[in-house]
Amino acid sequence: MIVVQASNWINNKILVIYGSRSNAGEINIGDTLEAEKTFSSENTINMLQKNNKHILAISSNFKSISSVLAASEGTIGKLLKDEEIDEHVLLTTTSLDKASAHIVLGMNTLHMFSKDLNKKRGLAHELVTDSSILSAIEVSVS
Repeated sequence: MIVVQASNWINNKILVIYGSRSNAGEINIGDTLEAEKTFSSENTINMLQKNNKHILAISSNFKSISSVLAASEGTIGKLLKDEEIDEHVLLTTTSLDKASAHIVLGMNTLHMFSKDLNKKRGLAHELVTDSSILSAIEVSVS
């Protein structure tokens, strides 16, 4: 198989000859070789023009998106430009950090309390396990 790969600066074609099937004969003087279809310079220009249209469409889309962001429109545009929203986000994350710390403290306290319930001492254990105390509480509440 023969492939025309390029043209040199004086417009001579550069041919690349690839190995053929094993049952093909030798090439002799005067033989005609079949070439694979190649791109012409016209095909290349057409392909480049098509690619250029795609690039222009992408550029146009990006221009639209970036102008919306620059004008502080939409959620992302506001996040990028509005300092008040930035301050609110910072305060919210600080508040969430504090709330998380309080939740961890509460969980640790609840864990310690529940551990004490399982021990056979202390007021909490007595209140939960002693039926006479529980009935006295029920009588006093009602």
